[in-house]
Amino acid sequence: MIETTINMRDTVLFAVDNAARASGKTRSGVLVILLRKVLKDHGFMTRFDKRVQYQEKDETAVWEKAHVYLTERDYELFLDGRRFFKRSVSLLIALAVERYLDKLVELLLSESYDEEADNYPLPNYIIAKKMSGSVVGWHIFWGFPPWEDLKNII
Repeated sequence: MIETTINMRDTVLFAVDNAARASGKTRSGVLVILLRKVLKDHGFMTRFDKRVQYQEKDETAVWEKAHVYLTERDYELFLDGRRFFKRSVSLLIALAVERYLDKLVELLLSESYDEEADNYPLPNYIIAKKMSGSVVGWHIFWGFPPWEDLKNII
């Protein structure tokens, strides 16, 4: 597990902590599920040629540091979300809380929630490393690439 901290508005952290208590999950568990949900929106979230966007400054907001424990896979996934969406991880969390938290709590509390089915971060999220002498190439796919593209990398 990788321990990291995320700065969040106290209202966002409060909502996440309430969802964790209601569902019996940890704060980190709820954050991982929320971030995975927002990262599934990769089609409209991807941005290029921009600086990383952070949460808007708000003089009245109270900021809290939240300790989060992530698997190596989730940590890399969230870093890629920052890299390709050009938004800070804390902004991605704020977006996820705004868009998905209410529905997520309903889902977690329902009889139909299957934790095993939610164990995969994204369908067809692929990171492939290719070496050519001392040169390292990384290919990252969000979605399943055409076989012609994939077989040239493997």
